[in-house]
Amino acid sequence: MIRTIGRKESCWMKDINHKISRQIVRFALANGVGMIRMEKLTRSLNHRRERRKRIFPLDGGYCAPMMNVSIPPIHREMVEQARAYIDQLTKPPGSLGRLEEVATTLAGMTGELLPRVTPPGVLVFAADHGVTEEGVSAYPAEVTAQMVYNFANGGAAINAFSRQIGALLQVIDVGVAVPIADERVIQKKVRPGTNNFAETEAMTPSEAEQALHVGYEQAASIIEQGVRTLIVGEMGIGNTTAASALLATLTDEPLERIVGKGSGIKEEMLAHKQDVIRRALLLHRPDPAKPLEWLSKIGGLEIAAMAGAMLAAAERRIPILLDGFICTVAALVARQFAVNVTDYMIAGHRSQEPGHSIALRLLEKDPLLDLGMRLGEGSGAAVAFPLLISAMAMVNEMATFASAGISTANAKGEKGR
Repeated sequence: MIRTIGRKESCWMKDINHKISRQIVRFALANGVGMIRMEKLTRSLNHRRERRKRIFPLDGGYCAPMMNVSIPPIHREMVEQARAYIDQLTKPPGSLGRLEEVATTLAGMTGELLPRVTPPGVLVFAADHGVTEEGVSAYPAEVTAQMVYNFANGGAAINAFSRQIGALLQVIDVGVAVPIADERVIQKKVRPGTNNFAETEAMTPSEAEQALHVGYEQAASIIEQGVRTLIVGEMGIGNTTAASALLATLTDEPLERIVGKGSGIKEEMLAHKQDVIRRALLLHRPDPAKPLEWLSKIGGLEIAAMAGAMLAAAERRIPILLDGFICTVAALVARQFAVNVTDYMIAGHRSQEPGHSIALRLLEKDPLLDLGMRLGEGSGAAVAFPLLISAMAMVNEMATFASAGISTANAKGEKGR
């Protein structure tokens, strides 16, 4: 009898706790709260300082205690002020299209009516993937290290585009399979590549967390150097396979609509790539609600580092200009740790990778450009960056109707041209 009552009481308490938690989440969402801090209260008052704290994003994902980020909400009032100011500039309202939207978005992110976006910073994280053993890429795994040296020598696309936009570019080895003997590459190797996740877990949860922190610390460091916009890129043969696997767990879309040709594989290899991912998902049953475990099973070291970098940028109100498919999946990873990190993201372009459109839809982002690019490295975001400069030139340099002595639109219609 006592056991029966105990079970009933336990079920009743679980039901009450669930109802309370739902009310808390609804209140938080309605008031723009990005995350809820939960604190264990089972110890005495004398031991409060020793309590462990955990953060639970509103989408249900668990945030590891060490990733204790606190991302401020977007400055909504500044968005409205920026919109009102832009409508006073010497042009018909809305006539500069997406540039006006970019300007108001940047104002909300930074909390400044006339924010600076220069200089941009570009972080390129490099790591290898054990799943390349399955033959999922058109290039051999050693190309990762070879490209890292190419970055160091300034010969890659991201080098050229970074020079064009005056970016501070850093290349970080977070998991290349072989030693990188070049002092121009920042050495933060967590491990020499991941395992083949078609056979075993890609890495341990501890290693996934370490990679997150590598990204977080590198972003914090480059921002301290004066960077005002962050672009995050990557290099890792096989990383579209990892990104596709992660994305597949976040959507009901079939793998055939998610998995693309990556580095340029042929049709028969594409079907094999899909089968490899399908096999890995059946083996691991990865759960995005447990993001460290999720990352450790099917993720990549550079993808984790990219997510960590985005969390650091958002925490400091630094706009994040997203690149292509892998970068956008990394943004979805970051969202599992802090749901409002996406408020600080602008989609730079749409990649040719089919999964990118799905990932953008999940982020609710509309890309600035669609040039048919699919390189990665941060290249698409770097190409899109001048649009941010144009948006800031608009608000900083255009005259208002009042300052220019120009009449505004009358009641009969917009100002004539």
